Amino acid sequence: MSDNRLAWLPRKAKLKFFVPLLMILSMFLFIITGLRFPETKKLDPLKLRISNWSQAVRMTGSSPILGVGLGNYEYHIPQYIHPGEAHSIYSHNFILQLTAEGGIITLILIFSLLIIYRKKIIPEIDRDNAIYISILVIIILYNLIDIGFYFFSASLIFTMISSQIYRVNTPIPKITALFALILIIPQILIFISAGQRRSGSFHLNFKRYDTAAVYFKKSLEFNKFNYRALQGLAEISYSTGKITEADEYLIRILEHNDYNPYAHFIRSKILYGKKKYLSSLYHAGKAESLNKRNSEYRRWYDQIRSSFIKNFKKPELSGGER
Repeated sequence: MSDNRLAWLPRKAKLKFFVPLLMILSMFLFIITGLRFPETKKLDPLKLRISNWSQAVRMTGSSPILGVGLGNYEYHIPQYIHPGEAHSIYSHNFILQLTAEGGIITLILIFSLLIIYRKKIIPEIDRDNAIYISILVIIILYNLIDIGFYFFSASLIFTMISSQIYRVNTPIPKITALFALILIIPQILIFISAGQRRSGSFHLNFKRYDTAAVYFKKSLEFNKFNYRALQGLAEISYSTGKITEADEYLIRILEHNDYNPYAHFIRSKILYGKKKYLSSLYHAGKAESLNKRNSEYRRWYDQIRSSFIKNFKKPELSGGER
């Protein structure tokens, strides 16, 4: 490892510019992230982050060893939000989110690898690497106030920067290039699918159902497991009176993810219309339990439950389908 790290930069300049730079960068990222979502514009960014982190800690406490499963944070978080706290589908901290989803075992595994290979991951800090290391510091800071590595763009930038910091002068083995390609192709497809889904959601907000449906279906061509695209199609079908088609989409959503409160809610309404009261009550209860903050889910569940208790002795209800 080189002994002349940052020798080209005076020592006073290192502290004079580097420390304020980190302070300003941290404050800037806190403010931008805190004001990014409409529902959080009136909240203090620091208070917002503390709320998000506290919720993630509560979730980790409920399943500390194995976590709630990678990708399941969004569906479990409503259960850990206290009254008056902001609602976010992310913890806004990469380490906390990873721990909540993967458990302490995953965190220990990652830190163990970092400790084992610590000598190899400490980069050479010289003139050529200075700009790349600066970008790396920014990415790491960003992941302390958001979940950057969960997003394709941030992960890609991290990979590109790492390839420059740890560059070697030997050709890349073909097996390594092939393995990297195998890993990155699915991410590219997921990225494209997400873009098509967002376009569909945009048109759906303006009730342009036909245009929105086209984008949602394109999204599923790149990622057939994109539940948000399926949910969009279900919402379109339900809003346009295509009840059977909507139910088929909802069933597909719940087959892949039983933690979707919206799918349970709409399925409950559909089943109620088909006089399948027991099944309707079950899905209404699931929707309410998965998102206790949603007053519409609560009202619907209370309505069905009260009706069921009042009329459970009627022949058509006692023989209802499950």
